[in-house]
Amino acid sequence: MLRISEIELNGDGATLRLEGRLVGTLAVEVERACEKHLSKGHGLRLDLADLSFADRAAIALLVIPSLALAAD
Repeated sequence: MLRISEIELNGDGATLRLEGRLVGTLAVEVERACEKHLSKGHGLRLDLADLSFADRAAIALLVIPSLALAAD
């Protein structure tokens, strides 16, 4: 089970808290929640403190976009 909570929203962006297990198709739900803010040009932070497990697809979702940004 995965819970996605918007814990902060201000003019600079949003913070999304992920709690539980991020596996399989749930990675798509995280991507949608992130895209909701990113498509508006807002900054985005992910609070992963309460994420207990992430499978390969979830890690790819979280890491690969960060690597692309770092290369720019």
